[in-house]
Amino acid sequence: MDIYQKLAAELPQMSKTQAKIANYILSHKNEVSFYNVRKLSRLVGVSEASVIRFSVFMGFKGYPELREALQEATQKHLSSKERLIISYQAYNENDILDVMKDDVNNIIQTLENTDTENVKKICSEIMSAKRIFIISCRSAISLGSFFWYYLNMILDNVTLISSYSDEIERMETATSEDLFIGLSFERYSKATYRMMMFAKEKGCKTISITDNLLSPLIPYSDYYLLSCTKVPTFLDSFVAPLSLINMLLTYIGRAKNVELEKRLQEYDNIWNTFDLFV
Repeated sequence: MDIYQKLAAELPQMSKTQAKIANYILSHKNEVSFYNVRKLSRLVGVSEASVIRFSVFMGFKGYPELREALQEATQKHLSSKERLIISYQAYNENDILDVMKDDVNNIIQTLENTDTENVKKICSEIMSAKRIFIISCRSAISLGSFFWYYLNMILDNVTLISSYSDEIERMETATSEDLFIGLSFERYSKATYRMMMFAKEKGCKTISITDNLLSPLIPYSDYYLLSCTKVPTFLDSFVAPLSLINMLLTYIGRAKNVELEKRLQEYDNIWNTFDLFV
């Protein structure tokens, strides 16, 4: 039973105000899942406190948790065009800064769901791997490229694969000493999914950075980090997963500080030789 079915089932037990909120949500499934509490209360014609109490009534800790459940139920069925149309309704010229507030909320929720010991284990696996393959396709290429650039600067054993044609033959030689890191978010890349499946079948260690436990990458991951990416636009917000990557790079860079300082000095010498910067 998804959240919308649960809302419908609970209607007979609701107060007049609760039923008013539930009916509005059920009548505006696509767009309402991206509203903040202030906007939803204004459109329904109730107080913000009523929306918060309604969220608790439905079994959530508060409105952010209810909104996340609504988003998960909604986004699985939305095309990019439909998400674009929703963004017209979710953000207008007067509250466009809410986009940045949603990014901040994504980071906060990601932080709350990130376990320090799990991060340390993931960093240990990365540092002990013989070779590392970062798999990121379609829009996640931006994250993969950033991760690859700086991780390879630290470890010098990292390959980026962003499509079936990118050095995919090297995957065939992968062994249990190698590590695959997959990055994919709803709507998930089939190429990333298949390559992570291949890596797991080869006996390689696998790590995924994805958005929820229902991600198709999870069954093929020894370790995973979950990141919130939801904003009511045609694109995904990669602010939170980028923050996760920054965290990993910082931890690994600190652990490998001697090697990194030497390598950075070598890079600086080359950059200065070719006068690369203004």
